[in-house]
Amino acid sequence: MKKRYIVIGTSAAGIGFLNKLVQLEPNAEIICISNEKEVPYNKCFLADYLAQRGDRNRIYTKSLDFFNQHNISLKLDTHVHQIDASKQIIMSSAGSFEYDYLFLGLGASPIKPSIQHPAELKGIFSFYNLADIIAIEEYISKHSVQNVLVVGAGLSGLECADALYQRGYPCTVVERSSQILSSLLNADAALFLANKIENFIPVMRNTTVKELRYSGNVVTGAIFDDQSSIDANMIIFALGSKPNISVTEQTGITIEQNAILVNEYMQTSMPNIYAGGDCIVAKNSVTGQLVRSCTWPDAMLQGLIAAQNCAGGSRAYSGIVPLVSSHFFGIQFASTGCYKEQPTSVQHIDSEYEAIWQNDGKVKGFQLVGSAKRLPLLRRALLTGQSY
Repeated sequence: MKKRYIVIGTSAAGIGFLNKLVQLEPNAEIICISNEKEVPYNKCFLADYLAQRGDRNRIYTKSLDFFNQHNISLKLDTHVHQIDASKQIIMSSAGSFEYDYLFLGLGASPIKPSIQHPAELKGIFSFYNLADIIAIEEYISKHSVQNVLVVGAGLSGLECADALYQRGYPCTVVERSSQILSSLLNADAALFLANKIENFIPVMRNTTVKELRYSGNVVTGAIFDDQSSIDANMIIFALGSKPNISVTEQTGITIEQNAILVNEYMQTSMPNIYAGGDCIVAKNSVTGQLVRSCTWPDAMLQGLIAAQNCAGGSRAYSGIVPLVSSHFFGIQFASTGCYKEQPTSVQHIDSEYEAIWQNDGKVKGFQLVGSAKRLPLLRRALLTGQSY
């Protein structure tokens, strides 16, 4: 009898799972479900797409031909309402489906602002998925956008502001914390980067949006906690994300840190349910601590390993690689996270900042701003435990 696999999610983890599964189980019955309307795409390229660096086709990872070729039943714009783990059934807007194995690539959702405003207010967006970018593009094409306010100075917020700046739209970034990239940079590195970004756009820190201004049903600006205000006829919220785990309620799946806990085989606490990507926590490959998964390469590998193990293998996942890199306003950036203790070494010259944390001569973390030329060497030292 054919095995039936259900894959929920078509981002990195789901695609990694499918890529390996069709190799190992070519005769399996596979159903792939996505709550998005678009065919699979790479979220890492959304800022490039918004900046009009390359055409839209560049961001897609799989065409419909892939699903047809491998007899995968793809169900887009489909919402999963419930998982009955005891009966091995999922209930969705497209109907109910039984499974032998279930892979959860549920991803995450953007954190919504708590600011009250009319439901029909136009000019307000999130910056998280392709639907957001399409909505932003459509609004820009129909309105004279003169000032953009980006709320949130995390990675997504800065990449969004850079993309719009590159297209000639004046932008301001506002951040309620005392520093930008607070989860990725220490205070000194964050200040160094903020000073460089402020050569291009204003960055307001220690500032919270309390109210929105609008005329009719169109946003016109924002009022801050100190009662100062700013004019803006487009406001984009980039406040971070939270794992999509509500569908796992009452399944018996163990949750840690508001995400799905998996073992080294990408298996949840339910033996025939595996998970990967933004919806999980797993061990940091360097510290061994449980952390949220949040990078595309990690998610792809997690999906691949889950598929191998579903198909009868026994491959262990070595852990999340705590490395995030990007570039904005012509500034390169790489970080393995924020640390409480002082760095072992710091190099700070006009255009570059480098901080390294070591333990017994071995690299356990680093932050690079302005240049990433030493990134390959530091990454290798981090992952191999070699001296630097």
